[in-house]
Amino acid sequence: AEEVFPELLSSPILGVDCEGVSLGRWGRLCLCQISTAEHVYLFDALREGMMDILKPVLESDSVVKVMHDCREDASALLSQFGVELRGIYDTQVAHTMLLEQV
Repeated sequence: AEEVFPELLSSPILGVDCEGVSLGRWGRLCLCQISTAEHVYLFDALREGMMDILKPVLESDSVVKVMHDCREDASALLSQFGVELRGIYDTQVAHTMLLEQV
């Protein structure tokens, strides 16, 4: 993660998704997937210190993170790693807002 940290932090937009077992406040986040315009990275969240490295990127207001229904991801990141997601564009929320305009 250290090697790609500058690329992630300098990207204006990232795709982010998390996977785990019963993902949420009481579950276990195991994998964090992050994509730039050119690359896709898979990070083992169970590896010691991994989420500490990614925390500044996930908490950055200057990097837009595109996610879909990130409620459980956000809950798991906060409760397990103290990561407060910022700069989120949630595609599920965007879709709901578009439907309300029709």
